[in-house]
Amino acid sequence: MRACYLLLLWLLARGCRANRFTGTSLTFDPDKNSSQVVAVRYKLGFESCRNLSALNCTTDQCQFNAVQVRRVDENPGEWCQEEVTAYVRGETSYIDLSLSGLQWIAGLANNVSDVYSVSYTKLGKRNDTGRSNVSPRTTMLPVLRVPGNCHSYIRLPTFDPDGDTVTCDDNSQSYVPLPFLHVHKNCSINVDPHGQEGSYAVELFVDDKLCADVELTNDQGESHILYRGSYISATSVQFVLKVGANASCQPGEDLPLFVKPTPKDGEHLYAFVDQTLYIPINATTSRTNITGVLFSGPAGISKSGTGNDDFVLAYTPGPDDAGQRHALCFVVQAQASSNGSVSEFQSPMRCVIIVVDHVLFGLTAKFTLRSLDSRRDIDKVALPQLKRELVKRGLPADISLRVVEFNESLPLDYAHFPNPNLNG
Repeated sequence: MRACYLLLLWLLARGCRANRFTGTSLTFDPDKNSSQVVAVRYKLGFESCRNLSALNCTTDQCQFNAVQVRRVDENPGEWCQEEVTAYVRGETSYIDLSLSGLQWIAGLANNVSDVYSVSYTKLGKRNDTGRSNVSPRTTMLPVLRVPGNCHSYIRLPTFDPDGDTVTCDDNSQSYVPLPFLHVHKNCSINVDPHGQEGSYAVELFVDDKLCADVELTNDQGESHILYRGSYISATSVQFVLKVGANASCQPGEDLPLFVKPTPKDGEHLYAFVDQTLYIPINATTSRTNITGVLFSGPAGISKSGTGNDDFVLAYTPGPDDAGQRHALCFVVQAQASSNGSVSEFQSPMRCVIIVVDHVLFGLTAKFTLRSLDSRRDIDKVALPQLKRELVKRGLPADISLRVVEFNESLPLDYAHFPNPNLNG
C-alpha cells in the first residue's frame, strides 16, 4: 500500500512540472490517539490551483494515510496557495520528510530551479506537556512584493504551542547569498535598498529548541531523554520575493497604508467553534488604486470587499480547530498605470494569531452597582467576583469573562466563557 501511494505522488509531481512552484510552509500536529502519528499540514503555492506535491518520507520507516487538499487563497495569474493535510505514522523515534520533484517559477534572479526542503519532528509523548510534540507555527504568502529602493521589514508570525524557543535561519538555495537580505533569529527579515529588480527564491529554516530536559515516551512505553538546548523539530518556509521600484517609499502614497480598524501586527484574535470571526482590513493610498487583499492562513477563510478600499476576512473554525492557534498574514494590493504598463504594489505584510477556543456559552448576570462608573465596576469588581464563584463551582481556573454587550439603562449584561467539558 505504501509503495503504491508514494508512486502516485511521484506521478502527480511529474504532471505538475509545467505549473511552477512559488512556496511552502509546514507544521506537525500530534494525533490524539497515538504518539507515533502526526497530522502534517503543509501549504503549497503554485502558479495556478489544483496540485498535489511530492512530499515524501526520507526513509522506509514512515507511511502516509488520508490526504485532504483545501484552497487557502489565490492571486489569479500569479499564484494559488492550497493546504494539504496528511496523516503520517512513524516507526522510529522521529519523522523526516522531504519536498522535491518540483520546479520553481522561471526567471528567478538567484538562479534557483529545483525545489527541495526537509522537515522533521521527534515522536513520543512529552513529560512536560502530557502530549506529543508540536512543531513551530508560521505561515507565509507564496509571493511577496517589496520596493527595491526602500527599506523593507518582514516579520514571520512564529510561535510554538509547547513553549519551546523558536529560531529562524537563512537556508536559501541560491548559489550566491543575497547580500541585501538579512534574516534574524527572531524570524524577522530586513531588506536593504539595492535597486536590483527581479524575483528571488527565499528559504528559511524554522526550528524549536528545548528550554529544559524533556522525556519522550512512545506507544510501547519506551522512553528517552532530550536535553535542554536540543532541537526537537524543524520545518522550512519558502516563498518568492518580488523586488520592484517605487517612486515613493512613504506608506500611503504608492504602498497601501493600513488604517483602523485593521488589527495590529502581532495581535491575538479570538474565535469560537462554529461561530464566524470577521476581520476588517482597511487601507488607503493617494497615488495608486487599491485592487484587493491577499492572505495566507488556515484553509476555510473567505474574503469580500465592502467598498471604499475596505475588506473583510471571515473564518468559521470547526470542531477540529478547537484549542488550535493559527497564524494569518495579509497584504493589500494596489496598481498604477503609466504609458500602457501596469505596476503592482503591496502594503507591508501584517500578521495576526487566531486563537480558537471551544464552544462559546452565554451567561446572563444581574449586577447591583452603586458607583457612577458602572462599566469600571463591572470589569474590575463584578467580573472577578463572578469568575471566583464559577471556578468554585467547577469551571477551569483559566476561564476568561468579558462583557460583549453593555447598556447602562438595562440591568443585564452578558459574559461569555468556554464550556469546560470541551477542553482538549
